[in-house]
Amino acid sequence: MSMLPTAHPATADQASQSKYPFAVADVARVAAQLLGAPWTDDPQHWGTVSTLSGPHETDFTFLVDGDDDLVIEFRYNLRYSVNDEFPAEPELPDGVTACDAGVYLETATMGDGLDKLAELSAAAIRAITGAPAPREQS
Repeated sequence: MSMLPTAHPATADQASQSKYPFAVADVARVAAQLLGAPWTDDPQHWGTVSTLSGPHETDFTFLVDGDDDLVIEFRYNLRYSVNDEFPAEPELPDGVTACDAGVYLETATMGDGLDKLAELSAAAIRAITGAPAPREQS
């Protein structure tokens, strides 16, 4: 016999009205989609952490640090691969700043929305890896 309450599950409408309408893993998932094949995401820890893997040996881990910044780690404790020939001085997009662990989205807030955060994250990863920006479709 279950001792759990039998209340009705939350609806999508209720979830969209919550304080946190999306998780870090959602940002990573959409960023992987924007980066295209072969990028994939691996969400972990209740969606608070997610790791992107792609055409490089280096993986990119999305998380929120102790300062409440959205961080994309790729070189914490030298976890990046020296076999990846990334630019030495990448030109990061506005709002993205280098840090010891990788980069962080310095002005990012939930209010920016999932799409904008994912686009900025994908742009940061393109800059870090030296990948070209996507072409505008006409």
